[in-house]
Amino acid sequence: MARLRQWQAQRLAATYADLLVNPQYAPVCQFFLSDIYAARDFSQRDQDAERLHDVLARFLPARMLSTLARANQLNRLSAQLDHSLADALQRIGVGETITAQQYAEGYRLRDNYVERIHQMSCWLSS
Repeated sequence: MARLRQWQAQRLAATYADLLVNPQYAPVCQFFLSDIYAARDFSQRDQDAERLHDVLARFLPARMLSTLARANQLNRLSAQLDHSLADALQRIGVGETITAQQYAEGYRLRDNYVERIHQMSCWLSS
């Protein structure tokens, strides 16, 4: 997973290099690269977010929790898809580095187009 996250972060940084140097967008891009797709374990953060939702659900109406609930749902889906992709990359024998061709092959092997469309629609509705 760390290797996959590192590759994804490098790919995003290269794809959005123009935004990373733009003073208006650089902070949010840096946050995304350090706190969303960084090559580190986010399991504690994810558990804390789920626990926060559960605690707040006792006191707040559901409509007030909808953003946190959607963020948690998107996070769970993204983690599930990333774990599946990491497994596919391992199955095809990816070593220390991931190439664009291997990444694409892993995507094809997983064949989870419907889930990826759902993931993108979650991002767009957030």
